[in-house]
Amino acid sequence: MSFFLFLTGITAGIAIAVALWLLGRIESGSKLLGRLRKPRYLQPYQPGPSARPPGKG
Repeated sequence: MSFFLFLTGITAGIAIAVALWLLGRIESGSKLLGRLRKPRYLQPYQPGPSARPPGKG
C-alpha cells in the first residue's frame, strides 16, 4: 500500500505542476493577446492625460 500511495503522491504532484504550468502559459498567452488587441482601442485615450497633464495652477 505504501508503494501505491507513493505513486499516487507522485502523480498528484506532477498533475498539479502541469496544471500550474498550463495556467501560467494560458495567462501569458492571454496577456500577449490582450497586448495585441487592446492598443488599438487604448492608444487614442492614453496619450492625452498621461503625456500632457493639465497645467492649471
